[in-house]
Parts: sequence; C-alpha cells; structure tokens
Amino acid sequence: MNDEAALIAAIAAAPDDRHLPLVFADWLDDRGDPRGAWIRHPAVSLWMPPNYENPIPKLLAALAADKRVIDVRRAAEVIGSPIVPGLIELLKHEKPRVRRQACMCLRNIGKRAKEAVPALLEVLGDPERDVREQAAKALKDIGAVGITDIDQLKAALTDDDWGVRHAASQVLGSMRAKGSVLQEFVEQLDSPDPNDRQEAVRGLMQLGTADAVPAFDRALDDPEVAVREVAVQALGRLKFADASGALCRATKDRVATIRKSAARQLGSGGRYAALTPEVVAALVALLDDPVPDVRAAACAAIARFDSPLVPPLIPCVVALLDDLSTEVQQSAIGTLGGIARGNKAALQALTAQLNNLDPKHRQLAVNAIGIVGRNDSGALTALMPLFGDPVEEVAYEATSAIGNWEKLPASVAVPLLERLSRLRDADQQVHAIAGVLVALGRFEAPPAEVIEALREAVRTPPVGYGQLSAIEALAALGPAAVPAIPDLVALFTRDDQPVNYYAHSFAVTALVRVGERGRDQLVALLDTESDDTRTIILQGLRDQGTAALPFLPAVLRLYHHTTDERHRALIVELIRALGPEADAAIPDLMAALETTQSRHTRTNTLRALQQFGTAFLPYLPRLIEFARRPEFTNDLDTIATIVSHFAPCEPQVKDPLREFLRAAAPDETDNSALRRVKKSTRQICASALFALNDAALLPELAQLVNDPEADIRAAIAYELNRLNTPAVLPFLRRLLGDSAETVRLRAIEVLVRRNDTSTETIAALVHAVEDHAVKVRRAAIDALGKLNVSTDAVLAALSAATSDGDKKAAERAAIAFRKLAPKESKPARAKKPPAPTNPKGGLRRPREKKKPQ
Repeated sequence: MNDEAALIAAIAAAPDDRHLPLVFADWLDDRGDPRGAWIRHPAVSLWMPPNYENPIPKLLAALAADKRVIDVRRAAEVIGSPIVPGLIELLKHEKPRVRRQACMCLRNIGKRAKEAVPALLEVLGDPERDVREQAAKALKDIGAVGITDIDQLKAALTDDDWGVRHAASQVLGSMRAKGSVLQEFVEQLDSPDPNDRQEAVRGLMQLGTADAVPAFDRALDDPEVAVREVAVQALGRLKFADASGALCRATKDRVATIRKSAARQLGSGGRYAALTPEVVAALVALLDDPVPDVRAAACAAIARFDSPLVPPLIPCVVALLDDLSTEVQQSAIGTLGGIARGNKAALQALTAQLNNLDPKHRQLAVNAIGIVGRNDSGALTALMPLFGDPVEEVAYEATSAIGNWEKLPASVAVPLLERLSRLRDADQQVHAIAGVLVALGRFEAPPAEVIEALREAVRTPPVGYGQLSAIEALAALGPAAVPAIPDLVALFTRDDQPVNYYAHSFAVTALVRVGERGRDQLVALLDTESDDTRTIILQGLRDQGTAALPFLPAVLRLYHHTTDERHRALIVELIRALGPEADAAIPDLMAALETTQSRHTRTNTLRALQQFGTAFLPYLPRLIEFARRPEFTNDLDTIATIVSHFAPCEPQVKDPLREFLRAAAPDETDNSALRRVKKSTRQICASALFALNDAALLPELAQLVNDPEADIRAAIAYELNRLNTPAVLPFLRRLLGDSAETVRLRAIEVLVRRNDTSTETIAALVHAVEDHAVKVRRAAIDALGKLNVSTDAVLAALSAATSDGDKKAAERAAIAFRKLAPKESKPARAKKPPAPTNPKGGLRRPREKKKPQ
C-alpha cells in the first residue's frame, strides 16, 4: 500500500476530521498533483470523496445527465483548462441543454479555455438559438485567441438572436477584424440580390462602428425600399452624432414610411446626440410634409431633444395645433407639454384645445396645460371648468394637474368640493376621489368647507385609499388643520376600526405638523392608550426623525415604566433617529444597560449611544466597565467603536482599547457570531491605536500581521504606514510572504510609498517577481521600477520576467529593465574640423550658393 492509499484510508477512518484532507492536499502539492488545490476548494472537493480521485469524469457525467449543472459550472471554473477537452466533446451532445451547459462552463473558465475556440465557432451554427447565444458569449469571454477564419462570426452578425449578434460583434472587435468584415459587407452592397444587400446592412449595423456610416448613407440610395428602411434603422441605432447627417438626407426620401422612420430615428438620437442646425432644418421641413404620419413623427422627435435650439421651434409646433390631422394635433399637444414649460403663447394655444369635442384630445390638452402652466393663474382658470367634464378621464386629468400646484387660491374650493360630492355619490371612482383629496391639501388658506370635507373623509373613509389621501392632505395643510385634531385622534381610540398601519402613521405625521396642540394629543395618547396604540405612535414618531425631538420627555417617561420589550426597542430606535440632540436620554440608556435586556435591544441601545459625541464622555468609564462583563461579549465591537471615537483627544482610552484588542484575540472555540464580533473589534481597536502614532505600541500591534483573518492583515499593512519609524519595515516585509494575495499586494504598495530601498526590501521584491499570483508579479515589477534600484539581482529578475506568461507582466518587466539597465557606452562624436581662418582676421565666411532663378 503506497502513501496515497494510506492517507485516503486514514481520511475514511476519521470522516469528521477536517484537517486530514488538508494534510493530503499538502502531500499532493509536494508532488505537483492538481488535486491538492481542488481538495481545498469547496466547489470541487464535494465531487472527490471517498477516494479523492480526479473529479473531471464525475463532473462531465453529471453534465451529460443534466444533473447538478450549477454545481458543475462552479467546479469547472475552478478546475480550468484540464476539463476543457471533455467539455469540447459535450458540445456535440445530442441534447441541446447539455450543449448549452457545456458552453456556459467554457464561458466561466474564460481565457483558460482557448483551445475550445474552434469548437465554439462551429457551435455558432447550432440549430438551437440558446446554444448559439451561449457559444457566442463564451467566445466573447474567452477572447479571439487562435481565430483565423471569421466566416462563422460574420454569419453570426445576421443571426436572429440579438445576443448572438452582439457577442459576435464584440469578438470581432477584440480581434480588430471589424475593418475586414466591414469591407466585405460594403462589397456585398453591390449584390444584385436585394436580400443580400439587406443582410449586409444588418451585419454592418451589428458592428456598431462609425466607419459604417458612409455605407449606410450609400444604402439610402438603394432602389429597394426595404434596404433603405433597414439603413435608416441602423443609422438610428448607432450612438454617433455622425449618423445625423445621413438621417437628415433620409428625411427627403420619396417614400413616406422612410421619412417617418428617419424622423423617429433622429428623435431617438436626442438621447446622445446634440441638436444641430442641420437636424433642426430637417425636422422643420418634415413639419410641412404632405403625409400626416410624417408630420406627427417629426413633431414628436422635437420633444426628445434638450437643447437651446428647441425653444425657437415652439411657434412651429403651436402652428400644428391647427393641422387638419387629429394625429398631428395630438402629437403637437404632447410635444408642447415637453418643451414649452412657462411659455405663455403655448399655454394660450393649448387652452384653446380644451374646447375640442374629442375626449382624448381634451385629456391630452389638460395634461400639457398642467405642465406648461403649472402654478399659473390663467391655466388654473382654464382647468377649473373641466372638473365637471362629462368624460371622467378628462375631469380626473384636470384634478390631478392642479394637485401638482404649490398653492391653490380659495376660489378653487367650490368646484373641487362639488366634484368630490359627485364622486362620493358614485362610490366607485377610487383614484379620482384620492386625486381630489390630495388637491384639497394644496390651499394656502383653506376655507372651512375644505377642512370639513377632509374631516369627513377621515371619519367616513371613501372606497380605496381615500382616507390616506385625506390624512396626507391635512398634514400638508399644517396648522390650518387644527379643527381636524379630534378626528385624527379618534383613529387611535376607536374600537370599531381595525389597526391600519399606514393610516395611523400618516395621522402621527399630521398631528406633528399641525403644531403644539397636535403634539399634546400625541403625548396624551402615549401616556394613556393601549399598548398597540403606543406601538403605532412610536413607529410614526421614529419615521419623523429630528422633528419628533419635542416628544423626547414623554418617550422617556414611557421608557421608565413600560415593561413591553417592543416599546423599549422602539424607543431606542426613536432616540437613534432623533440624533445627537437627544443627549438627555443618555442616563436612561446607560441605566437600561444595567438591567436584563434582550441581546437585540442591548445592541441597539449601545448603537444609540454612538451618536452623542463629547456629551457621552462622563459616562465612558462606566461603559468600559460594561465591556468587561461576560454578557457584553457579543457587543464588544460596538463598545470599542464608541471608545475609539475619543482616542485622538482623550489619552485615557488607550489602555482600554489595548484591553479590548487582547480580549478580541481569536479562539478555536468561538462560534461564527463571536468570530465576527472579535474580528470587527480587532479592526476598530487597531485603527484607533495606530492613529495615536505611538511607536511604543508597535510590538503589540505588529502581532496582527499573524492574524488569521486576511482582511485584518491587509488593513494592518496600511496601518503600519502611519507610524513614522523604520521599525515597521520588517513587518511589512513579512507580509510580502503572506498566504493571501491581497495582503501581499498591500505590502508592496506600502513599501513603495515609504520609498524603502533597503537590501532586505529589494530582495523581498525580487522574490515576489516570481509569485504565483499574476497581480503580485505585476506589482512587484512596477515596485522595482519605481524604487529605481539597479542591482544584478534586480536586473536578472526583470530580465527573466520579460518572458512571463502574463503579457502585461512581461511588458512591464521590459519597461522596468530598460529603465534600470546601465546605458551602453556610446561612440564619441568626431570633432568638427576647425573653421578656416581669414588671413585678414576672423573666420572665413563660406561663400553662399546662389539660388537658381
């Protein structure tokens, strides 16, 4: 029996021992067996017992049987290239779902599955759409490595499925092959077959490049309407302003459907392209088109632009309100609602449309007037008669429009109340009643009749959510709603109505906004009413935030005498919502920590204490004493957070933080919740102690470089940089050998920040150039280049790294090597011969050659 068999037998004999499989994994690593890494990964290890053999056959069998496919995909991503040949075989499986899952596995594996590229290209011709889509996506994620024949990708550009077309276009882009494909499609535009030309335009559209615009422009002259129409659609989909010129030319096409399509595509371009004078001229010309559909489309396109060139077009759109076509008129109404806010001329023209006999026409006009004339008295005068329109949709739109006004005059009250009376008699217009009640809350000085109508809606709720709308309207009226206080209070005291959280919450808001009298009623309810009522009021006050601060004394009274755990928890949440100004609650909260509380309430109490800042300082010693009690073990991180806030200005908290740090040391017996608390405590205490910049704390804090949590070790790398002492460098170099990639990266970053060029650091970085993690290798190479230390060991490491399997690492190594390598001695320049001397003295001036005439 060999060693492997003995280890497997030992694992089988002790199935509960979690360490034996890891010992076996280390044994496999020493022999270069990939199963070692797979045993450590939970996604793969579950496929390996009992004999810990290669899991690939089991995974492929499960995929072929269409079982546990999600688990298979996760495991395949971890295994990588070794499973790729088996997945390639499954691409030929008879079941489409299996072929699809194989594609998804290859996609998860990514660039490591490059040998599957030829097979995936063949799958682009699969009869099943889902399979083709996944194959195209896999090709996109794997990359274009090894693709020499792009015929399949070119064919995929005209696939029926958008996902296939999109992925194929991206693959071609990554290959930088779009240019050649584009040229082929351009040549295909010369085909005598209209279908071929149409297919060429669709293929060019999927390339998504501005280089295709001239080809589309050329296709606009095609004799076939279908080809020209596809070209217009393609131009509209391009996210390039260059397309607008060709679209403007298409607006002059002899076929109305193409002119209409061009107008629509110009409108869709309003999301990403600027409105140019050329586009304006094209759209204005279409406003006079003989075909109504085209005029309507051009009008709607104008509304899509947000440009200084739009307001001058308002008169052109207003003129369309007199168009002979109803469709054009309605398009103009909608466009004015989008572009003419505050324009008096447009408002006047829209007001005239309210006399139209078509209900839809009036409804659109009302909506546009509500936007263009918001808060305008003239618009309000025009809308008021429509509250009684015989068509309910028009009346509803008019009421909703003025519901958006900031303030309404008293003159609107009578027609609104008349409409409310009609609706309540009908007892079925749910949304309409709510709309009227909301509008009643917009009065600056509400008449008594308005308050009475709202009170009646609270006492006798209309169908639907009319009561909520009435309460909301009373809250909006504020102090003017004082007469409604009894009705709002009655919501809490009546026994004949079930508890409605939303109605009661809205009522709390209304009573708070009414003013002092409303607040007094809420306080009385807190002191006298039932537990359920108190719960609802506390929830409502919590939602008010700092506006509920006047209720703090009453809330604390309830906190003293209530035994209801729900109330105490809600009061703590309310105090947290009140913010730092609720510091009067500190003594009560501290006293509550002395009592028996549920863990949730105790944690919330401590979190409420976090917000009080310096006001809490006198209570700090008592809180530190709480931290030493066993019942506060699971709240140590919250207490550490409060204490750490005082670290920069209160030196006496240093020793308690050190104590907390020691108390948070990990222990094998800790459960998961306690591990999280201790981890958080170590992070909080370490950050606060490092902020003191006390070098004497280094020996104690540096122990965290051996912390079992990688997050903490990575954070410590940054924290060590705070201490301005070279004593931190050995600990940073130790982190360079950490098992976690993120920690090694942080250590390299900090060493570069400190500009440490010591022999030990350079040697550690040279070693990191050979790290198994590609990001670490890249960072180490960059670090050597930045530190600018040229030694034989550095140059040898960089020279070797120029052959790194990672392209970026090799490129960076080459750059760093050229920077640090000693410059080759250059040959000395030959000295110029001495200038001839002039016997008369001075230099002889050379004779200038005459320029040819």
